[in-house]
Order: sequence, then C-alpha cells, then structure tokens
Amino acid sequence: TASGTYTVPAGVTKQLVYVTGSGGGGGQGSASFDAGGGGGGGTVIKFLELAATSTVTVAIGAAGGETYAGNVTTFTTASGTSFTALTGSAGQAGRQNNNNAAATLPTGGDMNLGGGSGSLYGGSGGSSYWGGGGSGAWGSISTATAGVAFGSGGGGASNADGYRNGGSGAAG
Repeated sequence: TASGTYTVPAGVTKQLVYVTGSGGGGGQGSASFDAGGGGGGGTVIKFLELAATSTVTVAIGAAGGETYAGNVTTFTTASGTSFTALTGSAGQAGRQNNNNAAATLPTGGDMNLGGGSGSLYGGSGGSSYWGGGGSGAWGSISTATAGVAFGSGGGGASNADGYRNGGSGAAG
C-alpha cells in the first residue's frame, strides 16, 4: 500500500502479487451540466517465482484529483520483470459525459482486469477490483465523495446551484 523497496523474506520463493492503478477523479459540475464519476483503475494479478532476499520496487499511483485521471502503479523485480496497472479516466462535465470510459485493460499478468467506468451525470465513480467508487452528487443537498476502495474512481458532481466539486479517486 506504499511506494518503496520490498525484500523477499528468506525461505519465500513464490508470491501472488496484485497491482492496481489509481482511480480517476470525478468531474466538476458546471452551471449547465452534471459531471460523470471517475473511472476505476485496472488490476494485474501475477504469480511470481522470486529469489529469496531479492528486492522488488513498487511505485503506487497517486489518486486522481477532481477532473484528473489517476496514475499508474508499477511493480519491478530485481531481475527486471516489470508490469504496470493502468489508471482510471477523469470524470468530465457536460456533453462529454458519455466519453468517460474505464481504464484500458492492462497486460502482463496472469489475470488482467480493467476498472469500471464512472457513471454519467452526477454519478458514482467506477469500481476497481477491490470495490466501489465514491458517491455522485445529485441536487443541491448532496456532495460527491472520494473513491472508497483502492483504485476506485471519485463521484461526479451535480450542476445544482452553480459549480460543484467532484470527488477524488483512490490511490492504487
């Protein structure tokens, strides 16, 4: 759950690794349009044989802020094996809502799972492998929330009472 270097414990030679990209932030509602929720990050699941006491470098993707796409998460072994989990797209306001696609399907794993797309028009953020995204805002009495599970997207904002903020995505 944090970037850094990991040393494989002595006696351990096989590991099952889950790598998830971060979620995109929900869009900001405009004076005229609601915004879509951010997309969920993709997940790579890989079974690896690693030499005991070797090192692995992990770079966790930071959460996508409001109207920003998420960031990739990378996993690299000392022998050079590397794979990347892709990110969720940012939520968009207005007529662009229908372009709020999910993360591109990652590659390189034994299982490669794309994240869910954010819902349209003040909708929820997309889910990741780990669970659901933030809640979308509807009307003037609710506020969009941040992604809940690792890699999930932030909720989209409504257009009630002018501009409203979308929720941030969750880190990978």
